[in-house]
Amino acid sequence: MKAILLRHRGRHPIYVFTYMSRQTKCISGRWWHRGERYPFAENGWRTQWYRALRTAGLWKGKGSPNNFRFHDIRHTTASRTLDATDNLYLVKELLGHAQIKTTERYAKLAQRKLRSGMEATDRKSQKLSHWPNCAGKKAKQRRKK
Repeated sequence: MKAILLRHRGRHPIYVFTYMSRQTKCISGRWWHRGERYPFAENGWRTQWYRALRTAGLWKGKGSPNNFRFHDIRHTTASRTLDATDNLYLVKELLGHAQIKTTERYAKLAQRKLRSGMEATDRKSQKLSHWPNCAGKKAKQRRKK
């Protein structure tokens, strides 16, 4: 994240996230000059967002169903990071949560992760042969026959 932000340093004296005006225009008495940088308006990122969704084939235009939300990226990041690291506290810090309970809602373990964990436990328990046999030597002899 730091590398991304540093690339934008110096483009605008105050704002980090800006865009370059493609044309000179006057909107509501305010001028935007071609080639100059301006901060995104509160909803100014939406144009680029919908353009990216359209390019990815996730959105077909106004009125079309859009099941993909910007916030979904956060959930995906949390789940993938947890899947790769098995470290819930790392995900908590990454997402900036104050409490681990909040992170638990975002980063749900995939079913395959649970299954592989249970299989690993099973393999480990099968390898444990150092436990004493309660039946003693007679039971071992019967098994050999």
